[in-house]
Amino acid sequence: RKGPRGIPAGGIIITVDGRNFDVIKEPKMYVEYKGKKYPSTCEAKNATRMECQTPKINSTKDFSEEIRLTYGFIMDEVKGVMNLNERDGFDSFLLYPNPYYHNFENEDKIKQLKSDYLTINGKNLDHASQEGDVEVRIGGEFCNVTSLSQNQLTCKLPKEQPAPMNNENSFPEVVVIVGGNLLFEIGYLEYY
Repeated sequence: RKGPRGIPAGGIIITVDGRNFDVIKEPKMYVEYKGKKYPSTCEAKNATRMECQTPKINSTKDFSEEIRLTYGFIMDEVKGVMNLNERDGFDSFLLYPNPYYHNFENEDKIKQLKSDYLTINGKNLDHASQEGDVEVRIGGEFCNVTSLSQNQLTCKLPKEQPAPMNNENSFPEVVVIVGGNLLFEIGYLEYY
């Protein structure tokens, strides 16, 4: 089984299959980095499925390549779900560098669009994140993410140009949110 993946900013959703999840009071996931355990919360969807957010790791280090970490779950007093990667059939938790999304290139950061899709460039976009971990907001509306590769995200735009969130700008702002914790203000959008 492939191990779970995450980023230092945390918040990437991983799905866990097992049993008796519905009887655990406060299930948590943790990763161990430099001898310290970093926990995060899990939510039992039913008795056999649970969703966990990957933990946020507080570190001044700038991660540049993948790191293998010990991980496990804290489920009341159950010891068998701790340090899972030391057991047969379990890989380590893979920590990847945070993704980075580039701003629109022109000076005023306004992008004119002639199509139904918006493409945003960046790096390390899909090592740990999938489409469902990334949210693109345009003003008060969403741009539905349709594809995510290592260096590009593409999303389908709302039909009409969304209104700006505040009245200071004449164009709606484009914001990318990864895992609920990482936020990138990309620029502004003008439908052509």
